[in-house]
Amino acid sequence: MDPQTATPHLNLFLFDAATILTLMMWAGFFIKNKPTAFYYLIVGLSFNAFVFFGMHYDSIVLGNMEFWWFWGLYGIGQLTSDLVMAVVLFTNKDILGLVKVKNYLVRRLGTY
Repeated sequence: MDPQTATPHLNLFLFDAATILTLMMWAGFFIKNKPTAFYYLIVGLSFNAFVFFGMHYDSIVLGNMEFWWFWGLYGIGQLTSDLVMAVVLFTNKDILGLVKVKNYLVRRLGTY
């Protein structure tokens, strides 16, 4: 196997991790009131990074080449995550309620 193509999922995981880190640093320095789309990007990219790393581990490290439920999660979840991120980037609407959940958790955990 060619080393450049042997680990495409690991490369995608690293790209997503670098993007998340860059977004977090940029937001920390330049944004006081984060837009709704910021939270969706962080959650969506984190989910994508999780499934990319899982696919790398399953196919390259474990050598599994048989379909199972995680591959279905990868196929459907990654595309759905990308679609939701794109829609929220254009509309900046909290379509899944992520910001509401975040605000609730901050209020709830902040009282302790």
